[in-house]
Amino acid sequence: MPSLIPFRRGSLCPPELKAIYSPGFLDNRKNDCMEKITDIRKLEREGLRRKLFDQDIILFRTSAGAQANIPQRIVYHSPDGFEWGYMGSGPAELALNILYCFLDGRRALTLHQLFKERFLAAMHHEGGTIKAAEIRSWICRQIDPPPGV
Repeated sequence: MPSLIPFRRGSLCPPELKAIYSPGFLDNRKNDCMEKITDIRKLEREGLRRKLFDQDIILFRTSAGAQANIPQRIVYHSPDGFEWGYMGSGPAELALNILYCFLDGRRALTLHQLFKERFLAAMHHEGGTIKAAEIRSWICRQIDPPPGV
């Protein structure tokens, strides 16, 4: 088993993935990216006052369970954290947190159930990668659908 480093309370990450985490997440624990948002009104008000994430989303499993290269900043559906491979609260939580990395809170909240259905419900149990370009393209199609759709 590879050595693991803690990257948020209760979860571990293989050291080779450390470089893909959002800036400041691992190295600056005082950064507000560690603050979890549990009040959905705050999420809706927050808007674009933060730097958006522009990396692929990597999902993997360790002995601690389902992990991702993004923090769980929003606790809305599942206090137990992220999950994938079905249409439940864990994948909804993951979808909301992924979209919050790419969008403002209101749009993330609006689109996260569709994102869960499209990207996470059928994800293999072991995890995988969702390309940032594919996420951005999907978001554009949802916000500005082609004529006749």
